Amino acid sequence: MVRELHRFSGVEELFVFILRFEDRAATQCAFGLVSDDRDVASCVVEPEELRIRFVATKEIGVLLVERLYERTRLTWCTRHGLTVELEAG
Repeated sequence: MVRELHRFSGVEELFVFILRFEDRAATQCAFGLVSDDRDVASCVVEPEELRIRFVATKEIGVLLVERLYERTRLTWCTRHGLTVELEAG
């Protein structure tokens, strides 16, 4: 899932959040929550690795990770700054 990144340009720095889960059911549940969040710019699930990656602002991402800790079996999370360059036109 990729949303239009120009919507996120100029607001805040974007981050890539990488999450790992205890099992496939937790991964699928979390992917539903992440992919439904309109403030997430992009997300991908890697079911064999029990991993989700998503792009969001730091504030949105941290809030989402906190919700996932409460509702799923999230076992690990990291985030990295992302530079987005958009072409005019």
